[in-house]
Amino acid sequence: NNEEKHARLHGDLLFLLGDAKLTKAMALPEGQAKEESLEGAADSLREAAKVYQKLQSTRWTGRAMLGAALALVGLEDEDQQMDGERL
Repeated sequence: NNEEKHARLHGDLLFLLGDAKLTKAMALPEGQAKEESLEGAADSLREAAKVYQKLQSTRWTGRAMLGAALALVGLEDEDQQMDGERL
C-alpha cells in the first residue's frame, strides 16, 4: 500500500530529524541554543510517535516516545520536564 509506505517514510524522517536534534543538543553547552534544539527534538519525536501509532508500530512508537521524553527532561522548563517524566 503506497499510503502506508508514505506514512512510514514520514514517520522515519521525523524520527531521524528528532534524533539528530537530540544528539546536537547533547553536544551544546547550556543555553538558548540547547533549549531550542531539545524543544525541536521533542516536537519531531512526538510527531513521529503519532505516525507510528497510526501504523500500529508499537516498537517505533515506544522509541519515538522515549526520545521525546529524553528531550523534555533535558529542558529547563519544569512543566516540560514533568511531561517528559510522564512519557
